[in-house]
Amino acid sequence: LYRYYENVKESERSRVDLMCLNDISRDHRFISYRKMENESNLNFSSLLDQLSSAHISSLNLLTCLSCICNIAQHRPQFMSRVVGTFAVCALESLHVNLPPTLAMSQVKSVRKELKMHLLRLLKNLSSAPFHQRITTLLTDLGAGQSEVLRALPATSDIRKRSQRGDDNGAEERDRKRT
Repeated sequence: LYRYYENVKESERSRVDLMCLNDISRDHRFISYRKMENESNLNFSSLLDQLSSAHISSLNLLTCLSCICNIAQHRPQFMSRVVGTFAVCALESLHVNLPPTLAMSQVKSVRKELKMHLLRLLKNLSSAPFHQRITTLLTDLGAGQSEVLRALPATSDIRKRSQRGDDNGAEERDRKRT
């Protein structure tokens, strides 16, 4: 309950700063809705391209990663392009193909940041179809099973299955004792 309250409180704070095309009327005098939508898609694609660039600096890489994960968290329609089933999944390809220009400490920093953002995305309810892929990426990055289970939303099937598995194991142990 406390975690839910924190998420609601955080989302209320962040909603104040968000701007949405739905807030703009379609017949606005100066702003073209379609141009803005096309521009936003173009900018998002540009961020994804920057993320896969071979000669990106550590700071720019971390900034792109943060922006992309924030967009995916606030705009569920972009979640599939970030962690989904497309041919080139942004976060998965970043984990496998880090730029060769980064030093070892920078690689550690990027992986730590990637792990933190993946855990944040895992908490998001709109990421439910991608939980398996995110969980796999997290275990590749060194996250423990307890850490992953803590990040899963309470209504997730994965969490329910794991709890049922633990309950079944306890019942089997009780049967063996008797």
